[in-house]
Amino acid sequence: MKFSIKNDFWLINGISLLLILVVSFFPNPVLRNILGWPFLLLTPGYALTAALFPRKTQLGAIERLTFSLGLSVTLLPLTGLLLNITPWGIKLYPVLLATSVFTLITSAAAWYRRRRLAPEEKPTVSFNLSFRQWAKWKPVDRFLSIVLILAVLGAAGVTIYNVLNPRSLQNFTEFYMLGITGKAESYLREVPLDKPVELTTGIISHEKIQNSYRIKIAINDQEIDEVGPIVLGPGEKWEDKISFTPTKTGDDQKVEFFLYRNEETSPYLDKPLRLWVSVVQ
Repeated sequence: MKFSIKNDFWLINGISLLLILVVSFFPNPVLRNILGWPFLLLTPGYALTAALFPRKTQLGAIERLTFSLGLSVTLLPLTGLLLNITPWGIKLYPVLLATSVFTLITSAAAWYRRRRLAPEEKPTVSFNLSFRQWAKWKPVDRFLSIVLILAVLGAAGVTIYNVLNPRSLQNFTEFYMLGITGKAESYLREVPLDKPVELTTGIISHEKIQNSYRIKIAINDQEIDEVGPIVLGPGEKWEDKISFTPTKTGDDQKVEFFLYRNEETSPYLDKPLRLWVSVVQ
């Protein structure tokens, strides 16, 4: 059985568009995984490979597919690093948009380079499901194809596990504090005596059920205030200013914020949010 795809760029960009539509209007986890894995593990690397090696003779079919998989796996962490320094962060829509834009740009570059070639030099995506054809392949081609099949099966296994066991990956709560610049940095180092000091604190629930949270504030291991209860359902976020009032002057005073969940007597997180401040008159 043999079949070929004449316009591969329409296919990979079509997958990108279809995934965007599914995520935006049909947030079904099964559809997301079916489209998401080939989108992340193949399309950006395939488009880049096509731009770098436009001629058919430069790479064989197996080598081209292997390059595509390897480049995609390499590009994913690089995309995450770049998004991490932007205001959007590593979230679903920024990752989806960044990968789609990269695929579109590299596809355009590949199409431009390929259109200048003679028809016999242009690569085509074809599959020949024949054991006779398999026997004719070189040992290295057979090895690469087996590695590729194992990688796809591994990705599929991870996908199935994530779908069946989402709790193991998403059952947690975020607890954070923002500095004076609105980011997790530039915290106060010097505060006045007997005057309220305000800080922006946030909680994001990734739990599967509704929970009630409390925040206890302590200075030098002595509890001074409590905020809450704060009731959050799955995926909900709370962010507001909370304050503490220092009553003693001194350098390097320890201010801690402990997060408690429901009626638990021990803090939900092992380590509290902590500040070291100097209290001045």
